[in-house]
Amino acid sequence: MSTPAPIQTRELVVPSGTVLEVEAAYTVNSLDLKPGERISFRVLIPIAVGDTTVIEKDALVTARIIKSKRGGHWGIGGKLIWSMEDVVAVDNTRVPLAPETASRGAKPANAEATNAPPNMKQGRVNGTSHTGQVAAMSIVSGALFPPLALLNGFKRGEDAILREGRRFVVMTTQDTPVKVATARE
Repeated sequence: MSTPAPIQTRELVVPSGTVLEVEAAYTVNSLDLKPGERISFRVLIPIAVGDTTVIEKDALVTARIIKSKRGGHWGIGGKLIWSMEDVVAVDNTRVPLAPETASRGAKPANAEATNAPPNMKQGRVNGTSHTGQVAAMSIVSGALFPPLALLNGFKRGEDAILREGRRFVVMTTQDTPVKVATARE
């Protein structure tokens, strides 16, 4: 019996500042989440060092919920804020990400100077706020029948919803070694 040759590996480094395009893996709602819980994203475009892929397409990206607030009374919209944590490389190494994200459609503010995606901030989604509408209805109904004005306070704003497939740009924070298999000789 012959034993298979051991797999040869080599170490490559995912450089700090590597930009990844990610999308939400599933739809989440601010009503269902609590701070500290994690949500998932997936990588859209594989990342290669040289000609070797170190982060595959559809690799798992993890983010932690910082704030989750459902839509409130008086028409105040909900809020969902998260912070990026890491992405899983081909050898299951967790490559740390900057906590900030940028919406995919954002325009560069000073991209030439920093080589960073523009408008980086913690990822966030806000629900639709109806405060103006509620205030107007309170004024109108309050003028006609004052107790009716208070009923408008029960109208809630919409919860914040992060829809599956929404795209963002994230960045690695440090050089991270990754072991990749090399071709057998």
